[in-house]
Amino acid sequence: MNNALKETERKEGASLISRRGSTFLMVILFGVILAVSLLSFAGAEPEGMSITSNITESRQTASPDNRSDEGGTITTLGVDFTQQNDYWKAYVGNITGTLALQDASGYSIYQWELESTDLTGEVYVSREMEPSWTSINCSNDTVLASEDTYMGFSSTSAYSINRTFNETEHPELIIGSVTIPSGNCRSTSTYVNDSAQAQASADFPVVLLASGTDVVYASPINQGGDAYHNGTIVDFQIMIPDKNDATTTYYFFAEIAD
Repeated sequence: MNNALKETERKEGASLISRRGSTFLMVILFGVILAVSLLSFAGAEPEGMSITSNITESRQTASPDNRSDEGGTITTLGVDFTQQNDYWKAYVGNITGTLALQDASGYSIYQWELESTDLTGEVYVSREMEPSWTSINCSNDTVLASEDTYMGFSSTSAYSINRTFNETEHPELIIGSVTIPSGNCRSTSTYVNDSAQAQASADFPVVLLASGTDVVYASPINQGGDAYHNGTIVDFQIMIPDKNDATTTYYFFAEIAD
């Protein structure tokens, strides 16, 4: 009887140890998965954006003014005109986003819907489909000059990248594991309510970056900001050059800050 009792106690003890061991392993495994997930989010690199809708428009040609002055007179005119710059194009819009825990096939085990207050980060645009985000940095003069040449611009032209990005004021950018300190890169900013802004406090600064020899244009997300057009609300505005003898294809990326 004693031997049977001892054998029962031994089996129950072994089962308890096994259950505890399994539980302990599950806790460790969950901790590893959670740590990997948090590390991935904390150092997440920009990912490709899906374009859900678009409206493309251009400026209408202005009607010419006219005069009917009498013969035998000399009229001194002050004239003004605005010509559309076909060497640049702009993208503005609003962003929705989701954080997800997915496998390699894109299947989600869970998703976190982001509120409007969660949408902070940057929008990135580049001719390169897969920039090396680990080597991202300020664009140097050599890369800038090469991009001007590729676009068919003279670096001294008023509309060149060189003369357009003639500021250095911009906020700090954290791109994956890379930090770009504020005020380090060539930059410019787009208008708000049809008016230029002071670069140091601009709502939509555009920062000139480079991944190796590939130029990357970056602009912080400004959720619910006033756009270039009075009364319009957008999350981002960014302008990029267009090749003078062909339409240039760009790829769009975004990174949501943690």
